[in-house]
Amino acid sequence: MEVIDLEIQRVEKQIEALEAAYEDAQSGTDMEQVNSARIEINRIANQIDTATTTKNRTEELYNEGMATLVELEQSLAYINQLQSSLGIAQSTYNQLVKEISENVRKKI
Repeated sequence: MEVIDLEIQRVEKQIEALEAAYEDAQSGTDMEQVNSARIEINRIANQIDTATTTKNRTEELYNEGMATLVELEQSLAYINQLQSSLGIAQSTYNQLVKEISENVRKKI
């Protein structure tokens, strides 16, 4: 009897996996989209790091009288723009992840 019970459990797990795969196919969420969204988040985060370094240098130059206030303000505005873009990218990623099943979510 134990062998039969184990076989039934194995088949039930296979059915669950197939149902999860079917749900993912029906949801229309493509893992490539999820990965692209994650890459976009990383790209923007890297740009923020670079822009912050540039802003810090510009601020030092401004304090020494070798950069204008306009240059400093532009660097700050660029960081704000990037942070806004990052928020949008994170929201897009979260929405994509929400649409996929728990089974696939564990894989990412």
